[in-house]
Amino acid sequence: MAIAKLTEKFARDLKHGDRDLILRDEALPGFLLRIGKTTKTFSYRSEIGGKAVSILLGQYPAMTVAQARTAAEKARADNKAGTIVNTGARGQATIASTWPKFENNRRDKGRSENTISDSSYSMARLSEEVRNMPLRKLTNSIMAEEIDRVRLKHGKMAGNNTARFVRALYRFARVLDKTLPDGHPCEAIVMLKTPAQPVMPGEMFAAWSAEVAALENPIHREAYRFALLSGLRRRDLLTLEWEHLDRTLQTIHIPKPKGGTDKAFDLVLSSALMDCLDRARDGSAP
Repeated sequence: MAIAKLTEKFARDLKHGDRDLILRDEALPGFLLRIGKTTKTFSYRSEIGGKAVSILLGQYPAMTVAQARTAAEKARADNKAGTIVNTGARGQATIASTWPKFENNRRDKGRSENTISDSSYSMARLSEEVRNMPLRKLTNSIMAEEIDRVRLKHGKMAGNNTARFVRALYRFARVLDKTLPDGHPCEAIVMLKTPAQPVMPGEMFAAWSAEVAALENPIHREAYRFALLSGLRRRDLLTLEWEHLDRTLQTIHIPKPKGGTDKAFDLVLSSALMDCLDRARDGSAP
């Protein structure tokens, strides 16, 4: 480990290489600067009871050398007082490492596979850097930039969904590790208003009905009519099962609506809806 006088100019002029380089400040014991392939990271390193303690302070240039030195001095004081918390990156929880536990937790709570898939999509939208950054280092500013990137690439609502995913995962992680900072790293993100869904004017209904009636596939015809009369979500409509139909009670069970099995319900079927199902079944017969 090389020793150097860590200054703003020194940190700025350092070049990235193929291998990590760790530099120790000549004035403040334990104050380190790691030069990686693409990042420059400040940390404080010491020992407690013979065990190494590492504190991640921040990354240059978002954190200046002066700010990092002040943070290292505080960490040194906490170390002497016995109140320091080891936050070294090795083995630390990240979004990527927490996701499998969070996924299983959602499944155990009865969340629908569609809901879990949505979370998986949100996970995939995050950059590799954010997915693998220690949760305690995820700040509001880092996540604000990340959500802006997601919105630019995937759309406004994708940004909202990704922010909600990170918020929920972080709160779950705090249940597992009480030393994580309070709140969550998406507190500063403004959720964009969901665009109003288009509503078909009454005067267009006759034309719509004629188009539906002209469809060649009888299953498609009845699906559109069933959607209109029932108000079901698209996913619920596409996952209807004959085994869930009760002709005596004239209901059909929706086992996994939005919100999971806890929100399961029986849809009461009008005579018109029963007719839709009967025509669909007749049309699907070989």
